[in-house]
Amino acid sequence: MMELLFALICSNVSISGPSLALVPTLSFNATIYLYGISTGIPCLKMKNFLKNLNMYGVKVIWIPLDRVKPNVTKPLDVVTSMGLPLEVPLSAVYQNGTLKAIVIGDIENITFWNELLSSKWKGVRVYLGQKLIGTWSGKRVSFPFTALGLAIIDGLGPIALMVFALYLALCREVVGNCWGRALAFIATASVTRAVMGLTLSSLPVSPYYPAIGAILAFIILVNALKPSKTVSKAISKFVSFFEKLVKNQASPFLLGLAVGSLGLSPCVVGAFLSASTVASTLPIGEKIVFWILYAILYSIPLGIAANIINKVELRKAVAVLASISLIISLYFFITYSGIKL
Repeated sequence: MMELLFALICSNVSISGPSLALVPTLSFNATIYLYGISTGIPCLKMKNFLKNLNMYGVKVIWIPLDRVKPNVTKPLDVVTSMGLPLEVPLSAVYQNGTLKAIVIGDIENITFWNELLSSKWKGVRVYLGQKLIGTWSGKRVSFPFTALGLAIIDGLGPIALMVFALYLALCREVVGNCWGRALAFIATASVTRAVMGLTLSSLPVSPYYPAIGAILAFIILVNALKPSKTVSKAISKFVSFFEKLVKNQASPFLLGLAVGSLGLSPCVVGAFLSASTVASTLPIGEKIVFWILYAILYSIPLGIAANIINKVELRKAVAVLASISLIISLYFFITYSGIKL
């Protein structure tokens, strides 16, 4: 435990706010355990800020993790149980001996602290900066079966489907029976995606990614219905490349690896990252089970695409896949950007 704590560095989360100006009559019966590094500038700034709350009945206990072993470790355990990185400064707010909130980062905003100390709620609220990440209730996290639905959305990524659809169409023309190669492609892509999810902690996701995905899907759809000369030439060169690739026995494994690792379509990347966040709160055994099930569900859209490609011409399949991509992209754009219909 201590090896991990000593490896902590001061968090880059730094929020300034209004100067310290609470109403003098306010009084908070609270104790704040501040975990930090004795030489960290954000940690020392946070220490000085919180010390000024003493006049309002707030007791601050400074714990420099590079010099002392903390007697109170529950806040650190809560943070790790929620799948969040251990970063300092980390402030744990206790009221009447009960842990009330955990704040990660140098938050020198008196309005934020005033609201936090004066409000009541059940459980332990955990903040990264001033953003509420979630509320820890002390109960064991149940297996997130509903979150597995994100695998279907992730599997509908247009990059993966388009590459797979084109590969199968060309394979059928060049080789003939391609079911073996199709299964190799799907298995490789699904396992690769699961391994990525198992090791991924977090990545910033821009709310504009889905908008980019929607634009690209719309362009693909329009050109699938009525191809322009420029697009037709580009597709012709792309098809020639794939025709050479199809003849290689290793191609389904190489393409599956590329799709599973690099083929994170902008319109569905949020689904994969959300699933990674949910899974990070699970014990290692359940986490492995989660990603095995995720890989199985992720392969379903690819399997459907394989079945469709064997029955319809390529241009129609592209139009259908682009339409699906467009719908999903618009949904995620509305969701992430906060647009209300």
